[in-house]
Order: sequence, then C-alpha cells, then structure tokens
Amino acid sequence: MIPTGQFDPRAIAILNFYPLPNQSGGDFNYVVNVPNPILSDQLDIRIDHTINTKQSIFGRWSYKNGRRINPAGLLLPSESDFEHDNQIVLAHNYTITPSLINELRGGISRRQSGGAFPLDGPAFMQKLGLNTQQLGPFPGGGFPDFVFEPRSSIDAIVHTRPNPELSRTFQINENLTWIKGKHTMKFGFDLRKIHLITAWYSGSSAADDYGDFFFNGQYTGNNFADFLLGVPYYTYVTHTPPTNIDGSTTHYYGYAADTFKATPKLTLTVGLRISRIPPLYDPINLTNFDPSVPGTGRVIISSDPRSLAATQPLWAEAVNACNSPNNVNPNPGPAPCTPFLTSQQAGWPKTLRNVYTNFTPRIGFAYRPFRTIKR
Repeated sequence: MIPTGQFDPRAIAILNFYPLPNQSGGDFNYVVNVPNPILSDQLDIRIDHTINTKQSIFGRWSYKNGRRINPAGLLLPSESDFEHDNQIVLAHNYTITPSLINELRGGISRRQSGGAFPLDGPAFMQKLGLNTQQLGPFPGGGFPDFVFEPRSSIDAIVHTRPNPELSRTFQINENLTWIKGKHTMKFGFDLRKIHLITAWYSGSSAADDYGDFFFNGQYTGNNFADFLLGVPYYTYVTHTPPTNIDGSTTHYYGYAADTFKATPKLTLTVGLRISRIPPLYDPINLTNFDPSVPGTGRVIISSDPRSLAATQPLWAEAVNACNSPNNVNPNPGPAPCTPFLTSQQAGWPKTLRNVYTNFTPRIGFAYRPFRTIKR
C-alpha cells in the first residue's frame, strides 16, 4: 500500500487521462467504442480529343480531399488528419506510319498530408515540471509517452506526433513501337523528378522531444507502483534538428525490347532495361555511418555549412565524436573517439552513398506445339 501523500504529483496529473473501469472480470476492465470517421471527396475529369486520323491527345485531372479523426486512446483527445492530392496527366498518341507508333505522356502529382493534436504538449510538460527547453521546432502537437512493461499489463499513454509531409513528382514517359517484318520492337524512357518535404522523425521515439518513460516494477515489484512514485527505470528523448527534411532527386529509366516471331509456333523476346535511382539529396539532414574504421567507425555528414550548424551537440556527444561541430571533443577520455567528417573531407559523394546504373537483361520464348483448328 502506497499512501496517497507519497504519490508523485506528475503521476496524479497523468492519471487524469485514465478512465475509470466500466466492467469487471476478464482480461480488460475498460472497453469502449469510439468514432473513427473518414471523409473523402474525390474528383476525376478527363478530356479526349482527336486531332486527325493519326494523332490524338487526352488530359486528366484527379483530385482528393481526405479527412480523418484518429482516436488517441484512453482519455487523450482525438487527432484530426488530412490528405490533399492533385494529379494532372497529358498524353499524345501519334501513328506516324501503320508500323511506327509513338506515345508521349507527362504528368505532375502533388500530395500534402498532416494532422493536428489539440492537446498543448509544451504546456502539459511545464505543468509536469519536465524540461520544455529540450523541445525541437515541432512542439505543438506532441505528448510524452508513459509505458508499462510488460506491455500487456496496463495500457500505455503513447501518442506519435503528427507528421506533416509534402511531396511533388514530375514524370515524363516516352514509348515508341516499331513493327518491321517478324519483329515488334519497343523503345522508351521514363524520367521522374521527385521532391519531398517532411518533418524529422527518427523512428526511435514516438514522443520525440517530449520524452519516453518506462516502468517495469524494478523498485517496488509493481510497474504501476513505480509509476505512482515517479521512478521510471528507463527514459530517453529524441532531440529534433531545427529543419525539416527537404530532399530531391531524379530517377532515370530506359528500355529496349524485340519480340521476334521466328515461326508460327515459336516467338522469341529479347530486352534490356536500364535504371539509375539516386537517393534523395538533402543538403542539411544527411548522415551516414562508415564501419571501415576499426573499433569506432566514423560518421559522415553533408558538406553544406548548414549541415554542420544543424548537428545536435548532444548527438555528437552520444557518438563520442572526435570533433563536434564547434571543433571541441565533447567527451574526452580513454575510450577512442568516433571520427566526425563531412562528405568532402571523407571523399564521399554528396549523397553519402554511391549510385550505380543497373542493367537488367531479359530473354524469353513462347512455344505453341499445337495449332488451333477452327471448325
């Protein structure tokens, strides 16, 4: 028995988000159905036009406006999410000759998504007496996590911060078909310019800058008792960098194929596909790890000066960087430090990884041993 006077005041504040039991017996003492509405307005408009007997064009616009209410669990307020999509496609088909046909297609797509969590996370952290100075640039929509282990014992308070995202893609696609004798040859290419802007999310901490607190009964023998006393056995926090991820890249694809009808029964196919898919390049938020240095490896970041400015000192300390962004060893000691270099210093490409051109050959055949006889 723990006297209520010994309850940690922060635990009392968090208990306000736990409902009272509404049933007894069984594995659960609280069961409730909550609304989870999904609203979506969608629109497609297409126009086809025949220029002449050889040429035709078409255009299409697709639009989507989606809204969704996501319950956050327990007595936390629900999060409202949205998704806006627009896509425009134009295509031109040209029968140059009866045996030479060309198709040119281009398009632009844009997708924006995000959400809002109505609870004021920074104000709640201040109420709990937790460190609000650790909050990154996205403080409004989050909440700290409180997790009980084993996780099947008591429901955790876990709320992932809404992740705003904006993506744009421009694509142009060319396909040419040439029929000559027994050969049907196809050639084409595909170019895609991709741009992505999204909030930083490490994936290691759902609460991000708000912090995660774990209770397993290490001190009292009961995880909930540890929680009431305010003594987690493990905590961690993610320090969000001051900028969004803002990356762009261009992907290239090309192909050539020949379908050869060797005999009425045998058809041969030979083709080659070429692709080059560079990763997204963000001049600020790029980091890679090189394990080639014995014992410690080394950390490689972008050579852009803004990347050095965005590097979190606590992160440099966590990896025991030999030189932090301000050229000071944050954690001197007997243990070997981790080299901390820019891509230019390391002789790496600016994307922090090598990009290769892939060649994919294809060979196939189709054989029909029996002819179909019509009666």
